Amino acid sequence: MRILVLVLMLMASCQSPRPSYGLQKRPVDEVYHGAGISKYFLAGLPLWANFSTDAACRRKKQVRFLNFENLSKSYGFKYEELIQFQLMLNSRLESFIAGQDLEVMRPKDESYIFFNVQDQIKGGAKDFLKSEYKQSYIILVDEALNDTKKYAALKRFLASDQINNAVPYLVSVCMTKSEMEEFVHNKLKKQEGLKMITAEMFSPYKDKTQLGTSFYLDVEMFFGKDYELTVVTTEDVPKYILGKVKVKQIK
Repeated sequence: MRILVLVLMLMASCQSPRPSYGLQKRPVDEVYHGAGISKYFLAGLPLWANFSTDAACRRKKQVRFLNFENLSKSYGFKYEELIQFQLMLNSRLESFIAGQDLEVMRPKDESYIFFNVQDQIKGGAKDFLKSEYKQSYIILVDEALNDTKKYAALKRFLASDQINNAVPYLVSVCMTKSEMEEFVHNKLKKQEGLKMITAEMFSPYKDKTQLGTSFYLDVEMFFGKDYELTVVTTEDVPKYILGKVKVKQIK
């Protein structure tokens, strides 16, 4: 009888759930993400904070901003490579989400795309191709979007012969690449030869390690000292454009 009772007690103890001590099993996606790439991303911006004070514009889409300091320490990327990385990553993420009809990117898919882009950057791949012609116009678009006079000045400049004096780069801190392409198609009627510097190419970092209080692009560091860069604006050179530049005011 004692043996039977002992056997029953042992069976009951085996079937009883083990105490969790406050620990819960983490989802596979969360473990995958936390163990790999989270340190290379900055925290996402909430909707209410997704804007640029300096450019006086609000973003309609989220941009994944990278931690330049951690990336440069881990992989030794130069400033231009970090900008290209962020541009390529956001472009691939947007395409993947659209192709899979997803509302939110799965962490394991984000990790796969991240490391794929990392390999491409190491191999010298670039989404943004600079012109070999060194004379460049950095044309600010955001300031003209909500001002009819500034918008008219921008269109006049783009339609003038002056545009042929340098390679034109349309610049927006708030529009993504896809939004800028739509803007060029619908508003500027497919202006030929326009290159685009968009929200994915701006960063809270002023260089590889120094965080600022806005979103920046050091155009001198990105293009190189042999480029002659002229900012085309209705105002002065804004804080978000860093580096040595000339200025051309339009009216």
